[in-house]
Amino acid sequence: SEEQLTAGTWICEVALWTHWTAVGTLDADEPSELYAISSEKVAEVVSQSMVCARVFQEYGAAFHARVLAAAPPDAAWPSDIHVPFCTFEEILPSL
Repeated sequence: SEEQLTAGTWICEVALWTHWTAVGTLDADEPSELYAISSEKVAEVVSQSMVCARVFQEYGAAFHARVLAAAPPDAAWPSDIHVPFCTFEEILPSL
């Protein structure tokens, strides 16, 4: 299926928090910018602060648990674009 994305949409954020294999393709209809983020580099930077490291650890654990729980009939399967109940606003109150 096709989905139109808007500026600022994250693609494969799930790969920062889990071992993930992309499940689709991405084509741009117009010139676009794509940023690649290294999970190893993020971990290296975050580990410089114990508070940040703890928040990232808790956030990652919550995100990962929600990926594992995302399945019909309670939720849609996770995709490269959307993981049910994994927006920042949905996860933050659980930390």
